[in-house]
Amino acid sequence: MSKRISEIHVHIAGFPVTPGISCGFYQAEEEALSVPIVHSEPRPRFHSALDADGVSLQCDKHGRLIFVQIRKPRRLWIGSKGIASTSAPATDIRFLDFRCRIPEPEYLCDRLKNRLLIKFGEVTSSDSYRISDNVLALVYRKTILRGLFIDYLNPDRAGRSLAKWRRVVAGGSSIKKP
Repeated sequence: MSKRISEIHVHIAGFPVTPGISCGFYQAEEEALSVPIVHSEPRPRFHSALDADGVSLQCDKHGRLIFVQIRKPRRLWIGSKGIASTSAPATDIRFLDFRCRIPEPEYLCDRLKNRLLIKFGEVTSSDSYRISDNVLALVYRKTILRGLFIDYLNPDRAGRSLAKWRRVVAGGSSIKKP
């Protein structure tokens, strides 16, 4: 059984950096959101995950976030005004916790459910850092992850768009929307 933690600890390893490439894919048949994040290598290897019932934050051996899996159905996300991306510096953020259970976050979305804020704690006094082109980290006092903001959620049937996106990224191209 994995250790339970009450806060997600991160380290700001440096900036400016080139942000990773990412895209959100919502599969209606599975009622799950998949968000792969590619940094410098096109096929990062899974090493550790921080899990709650509705979310899994997966990291590589360096502690970089490489995949976000939301298992809470979109129909249960809470609509909220003001869910929008902000400008933020591209930053190398490393997750310090290893194979832990994390508290279940809140899932807040915009009116169209095209943007998602995964809220682990109070975000109003947090700083924003860009992990990838479509993922922002909200970090309190440069050490505690309070939220993840995911922009551009795309519908995906049977994982086809995700597979196409991965082929494009592995080929060296970048796209924002499939």
